[in-house]
Amino acid sequence: MKNLDLQVKKYFLISIILIISFVITHIMISVVFIANSPQIRPQLAKYLVQLILEKTSQTTQKIATLPTVTLKPSVKQLTEQQVDLIKSQAKQLATGVRAASNENISYTEYNLNTVTYREISYKLSSGKTVKIRVPNGIEPPPQAVADRL
Repeated sequence: MKNLDLQVKKYFLISIILIISFVITHIMISVVFIANSPQIRPQLAKYLVQLILEKTSQTTQKIATLPTVTLKPSVKQLTEQQVDLIKSQAKQLATGVRAASNENISYTEYNLNTVTYREISYKLSSGKTVKIRVPNGIEPPPQAVADRL
């Protein structure tokens, strides 16, 4: 019986190792090598950094499209009347941002869907054109920063 359990564990471990090696190989083929050839991508480090930055940018854009999030205090629960009162006292600080405070309670509301953006296009030294969204009132980064992407 012990022998059978040992064999099952061994085959399970071998299966897991095969699956992990398949995933690593699949990633290596699509990222490290050029067009299914044995040639390693020139400037691999720069490509990996650019790939990570693109994925991060896509993630932040998806987060920005999420609905408004309001945070409630974790120390004590507020009654509905207290919440309504503090919400009614909230003042607009900027487009999409309202806030109020009362004694030990503070309330901040972010509505990312109402923040107004402008699109800025940069032509990189590689010839690629990149568009970024910058909130109104914020200075966009200079061309030198965009070239480092």
